[in-house]
Order: sequence, then C-alpha cells, then structure tokens
Amino acid sequence: MGAIEEIKNRIDIVELISQYVQLKKAGRIYKGLCPFHSEKTPSFVVYPDEGRYHCFGCGADGDIFTFLEQKEGMSFPQALQMLAERAGVELPDRGEGPEEKNKRDRLYGLMSAAAGWYRSQLLSPRGTAARTYLEGRGILGKTAEMFALGFAPDSWDACQKHLRSLDYTDEEMVEVGISIPRETGGTYDRFRGRLMIPIRDVRGRVVGFGARIIGHGEPKYLNSPQSPIFDKGRLLFGLDMARRAIREENKAVVVEGYMDVISAFQRGVRNVVASMGTALTEHHIRQLKRLTRNIYLALDPDSAGVKATLRGLDVARSAMEEKVPVVRPGMVHFEHALDVDLYVLPLPNGQDPDDIFRDTPEKWEIALDNARPLVEFTIEMRLKDLDLSTAKGKSEAVRRVTPILKDVANDVERTHYIQSLSRTLNVDSRLLERQFWGDVRRRRPRQKRRPEEEPAPDVGTSWVVTPTVALERHLIGLLLQDEERLSLLNELLTEALHEPLSGLDFREEPHRMLFEGLSTGDIPEVLDPLRSEIISEVERSPEVRPDQLEKELLESALRLRIYRTREEIRSFQELLADAESQGSNATVAAYGEEIQRLSHSLGFLQNSLRSYNVVKPESTAV
Repeated sequence: MGAIEEIKNRIDIVELISQYVQLKKAGRIYKGLCPFHSEKTPSFVVYPDEGRYHCFGCGADGDIFTFLEQKEGMSFPQALQMLAERAGVELPDRGEGPEEKNKRDRLYGLMSAAAGWYRSQLLSPRGTAARTYLEGRGILGKTAEMFALGFAPDSWDACQKHLRSLDYTDEEMVEVGISIPRETGGTYDRFRGRLMIPIRDVRGRVVGFGARIIGHGEPKYLNSPQSPIFDKGRLLFGLDMARRAIREENKAVVVEGYMDVISAFQRGVRNVVASMGTALTEHHIRQLKRLTRNIYLALDPDSAGVKATLRGLDVARSAMEEKVPVVRPGMVHFEHALDVDLYVLPLPNGQDPDDIFRDTPEKWEIALDNARPLVEFTIEMRLKDLDLSTAKGKSEAVRRVTPILKDVANDVERTHYIQSLSRTLNVDSRLLERQFWGDVRRRRPRQKRRPEEEPAPDVGTSWVVTPTVALERHLIGLLLQDEERLSLLNELLTEALHEPLSGLDFREEPHRMLFEGLSTGDIPEVLDPLRSEIISEVERSPEVRPDQLEKELLESALRLRIYRTREEIRSFQELLADAESQGSNATVAAYGEEIQRLSHSLGFLQNSLRSYNVVKPESTAV
C-alpha cells in the first residue's frame, strides 16, 4: 500500500472536516453547510465509506488532501506533509536524507527558541522602551502577544549566549542570520536594540525576523537574510493567520509593512498580508490564488511606490495568467489572460494602512469599495506622461495599452476599455479595435523549425515536432487509450511527492485542451481529428507491456517536466544576461533566485527518475 492510501486509511475524513464544518449524520452520509460558499440549506455531503466530499451547490469535490488545499490554501505537498504527520506515516525520501532533514528541523527549532527569547526580553525591564514604542503606535498587549512580538537588547552577544545554552552552534546561528561572523573570528548578534517581529511560513513556523530600530539608527527596518528556511520572495507576512479570513471573505489585501498587517488584525480586519518590502513575486501571487481570485493592492500613494508595484506585477505576470481560446471571424488562436481579479487601493496622500486603522478605520471599507480594477489603473498610469492632443501621443498610447488589453479575456470588458480609450483619445473605437486585433496577430510568436524537424498537422494552431512536443503527444496518447490511466498516473506522481498532472504540463494548446477535456470527460469536437491521429500514432508504436505501463507513464510525465524546467531555466538565463547588461541589480537578483528555484526543482525531478529506476540507458537519458 502506498503512502497516499495509508494516510487515507488512517485519517477519518468526517473527523477532519468536522474541525471546519458542523456535520450531521443522515444515514450513511454526513451533511452540513458548505465551507466554500455561503448557503442557508446544507448541500455539502461527506461520504465516509468512499473517503470523499461533494457540494451540490458550488461543485467542490475531493478527498482529505483536496479539502485542505481548498480550505487552507495549501499546495498538495503541504497538505500531504501535514496529513502524513497527523497519521504517523513516513513519506518517501524527497531527495533529502535523514541528516538534511534533521539539520532543517534544528534550524526551525533555533528560530522558535530565538523568538521565545526575544519575547521574554520585551516583557522584561530591558524591553521598556520597546513597549513604550508599541503603546505609542496603539498596539495593545494582546495584539503583541498574538504576533509574538519581541525585543532584541542592545547587546553584542546576549541572544547567541542564550541559544548556545540550548546546544545550538555558532554555525547554525550564522546560517539563519541570528549571528554575524567577525572578520577577526567569532560571531556577534545581528539584531540589537530592535523590536522583533517573527515571520512565519504558512505552517506557522518561525523562519525569520523583521526588526525595527527603537530610537535612532539605520537601517530603520532590518530583515533576516536569505537562509535555507527563509526566502522573502516566497513569503507573505501574516499569511499563516490570514488564510481562513481570505478564504471566507474571498478577498486578499496586500500591504507593504508589518505594522500595516498588525494594525489591521487589531481592528478585526484579518484578510491582510504584507510583501515585506519586496515587489510582488510569482510565488506571492500563486500562494494567494489558492485562497482567492480577488487580490487588492494597497499602494503607497507616492509615484515611486506605484511604479515599483507595477514592475512587480510585470515580474509576477506568469503566475496570474492562463491561456484561453479566442475566436474571431476566420481566426482561432490562444491568448494569455489574467485568471485573477486584481484591484488597486490608491491610499490618501500621506497615509498608509497603519495610519488609517489607527486614526480613521472607517476609511478602510470606503477605500475597498472604491478600489479600481488593475487594468483601468494601469492604463491611466501608462498614459500619464503623454500629450494625448498630438498624433504621436495617441499612437504611443495605443502601443502602450495594447499589451494590457491582451490580458483581458472577457470580450465585453475589453470592448469597454477600448471604447473608453477611444473617448480619451478622440479616435473611432472601430479603428482601435482593428488596430488591436492586427497587433495581436503580428505579435503571435513564430517558433523556429530546424531543418530535420517536420511540422505536425495544423489543428487551430501550429507547432513543430520537438522532443518536448513528441513526448507530449506520446503521453496524451497513452492517456487517451484508456482514460483510467490518468488516475493511475496521478497516484504514481503523488506517491513520488510530485503534483498531479495538469494542463500546465502541456506547452502546446491543443494538447492542453485534449488533456483538460480528458480530465472532465468532455473533449471539444474540434479536437476529434487530433485525438484520432494521436491515438493512431500510439497504436502504431511498439505496444507497452502491462507490467511496464506504470513505468512508462511515470517516466513520460517526469521527463516532460524535466524538458519544460530546462527550457524555463534557459529562458531565465537569457533574461538574466540582458538584465546584467542593463545594470538592473534588482531584476538580476529576482532572475537569479528563479533560476535557483528551477534548478532545485530540476534536481528533484531527476532524483525521482533515479529513485524509481526509470532512467533509460545513457545514450538516451535526459
């Protein structure tokens, strides 16, 4: 029995869901109000014999893993890890041996111990100035306790002495940024004379600190450095406490500072998180997308703050997009479209969220009610410096706005913005419409075809038969031969601690549509010719023996992800080279971190191939 099934057998789905929903027994099933949408009549049903739930109101459906993913906004690996710990099931090795796991656990323990010590210092006579500062900011004692706020005394070694007494080493303290090595030897405390704000991951583990100077000194705020357990580009401050409120209110508000979040929570506003002084990243957006599609950005009113946020959204764009088919007379193609609703809260000049919550909390709801769609706000910002009374200014305005309108999948919304732009520019909207669609056609990327490569048949779009495309066709063909194979493959992937197969694994849109139709049992008729062709290709290929089927499915999926990950690494390496040539340090750092993340993912995929003994002979190995 695999780890997944073992966990399902050990955890009672009724007991798990009862922690969130009041269930009543009705024969062999249990019923209650759906936790995923508002309702007055129970339509949420739990089937204990089958280990699954279903809502007849909103369509939510799944098992214990998908319940935590949907309710707590967890990724599948996070839900798997949490339920495995609860069930007492040991998961297969993630490529991290017992030594590495023990080391990481010690680092989590060290940070927890440090947070506890800082907290004790705040409550001691040493913390008088910090407590006075909090009182001046209107932060109550119970709020400080909720966030486990602490204080680092103005001492060179007080914290590290305490941690040494708990058998943590100087090397470990340096690794997580609690201590800094001296050039002459030895170490000293990084945080001194500062209010300490613990930063937790989505599981509530302390992974870093934000530290605010008490009194005079620079820098005003000091964050923990990058470490094996802390990456501020992947963390949102307060998300561990805000997840439930974000899910229930179907809305997340992103602010800039720790104190903004703390003040919001004190006022009972619990769906607020902070990006910790960094621009929004792809990882931030992906985390929030698991909880809600409605994301509000509380922008600093100064122009620099607005521009920084828009730059961050450009970097995070791939996390906000999905491809959708767009039909026009004589033209069918696929476009990127935002699959989250983004809104902007321009704050009153001179005020940040902390000021509003302290002085005029009633303005917060007003600001939310008056939030503007990101598309509308971005268009305004992009046109702000143009002279729209001139032909050159109007032409430049259309050039700047077209990429934004491409992200609007809804025809009615796009037409609204085109008509609005036509009024602003005093240009016929029909002319803008033709200009827009002509630009879309010109911008469609054309892939280069090597001489030895033959194009595949055209089905609504075109592609070349690269190794990645050939592997996509092979895998989708195996799945089309027997639709039950998809469940088998997903079981194999989850046992290997990988995400189940999804449409995102297929680069070519017809393949993606085939897969999604296969998943839902509704393949569009327009893809019937391609479906038949791919099945014929698989049938003409050497037959896969039944005892080799699992290996073939898992190997194909893992190799497909390896190809895609390598392509992404190459793309980011090219972007990195361009950013370096332009001297953009912040962008260089962002691309470097993404390459590092992708390289780690690539290593994990390759380890899975080796661990499951599915690597081909050296001559054909990836």
